[in-house]
Amino acid sequence: MKLAPQATTFGEKKYLEYLLASVLDGYVATVDAPALCLTPELMQVYPDAIVIATTRDPESWWKSMNYMHTLLSTWYIPYLVMWIPKVGMYGRWREHFKKLARWRYGEQRINEGTLKRHEDHLRAVVPKDKLFWFHVSEGWEPLCQILGVPVPDVPFPHNNSREDAGNTFREAVAAGIICWAVVLLGAAFASWFIWTVLPTGVSRAAEILARQ
Repeated sequence: MKLAPQATTFGEKKYLEYLLASVLDGYVATVDAPALCLTPELMQVYPDAIVIATTRDPESWWKSMNYMHTLLSTWYIPYLVMWIPKVGMYGRWREHFKKLARWRYGEQRINEGTLKRHEDHLRAVVPKDKLFWFHVSEGWEPLCQILGVPVPDVPFPHNNSREDAGNTFREAVAAGIICWAVVLLGAAFASWFIWTVLPTGVSRAAEILARQ
C-alpha cells in the first residue's frame, strides 16, 4: 500500500507485483481496501482472476458509507486504539490509504461520487469477460453462478449492518480506554518504583557493601 503510489520505474512495479504475490500466496480471493484500489496491479499478477464488484443504489451506499466515514475519520480514533493489539495500526493504515486513494482516484476522502469513480475505474482496467457485478440483496444464486459453484443450503449471511458497525465502534472505544488506563497505570507504577523504591534499594545495597 505504501509502495504503490511511488512505483514508477519498471523495477519498482515488478517489486510491487512480487510483494502482492507474496502477501496473497495461498489465498484464493481478497476483498475490500486496500486491494480494491490495486485492481490493475493485481490483474498483472493474476491475469486469469475474475473481479466481482459488489454494487448498490448510490444513495443508499452513500448513506451507509457516510455513517462509517463519520465514525472512523474522527481525529482521536488512531490515538485511542493505538495500544489495542492489531487494531493499533489503524492510524498508520489510514494515512497510507489516503495517499493510495489520492493516487488512484485523485481524492483522499470518500464522498458521494466515489462509488461511481471506482466503478468507472474497474470498467476501464478490467477486461469485460473478467468483470462481474453483484448485488448482495440478490443472495447466493447470482454469486454462485459467477463462481461456478453450487448454491449453499444455508441462509445468505447478513452482517456489518449499521447497528453492527456502531457496536464494533463502541467496543473499540471501550477497549482503547481500558488499554490506555493500563498503560498509564503501568507508567505511574514504573515512575513510583524508579523514584521511590529503587533509590532506597540502591542506598541500602551501598551501605551493606560499605560495611563489608
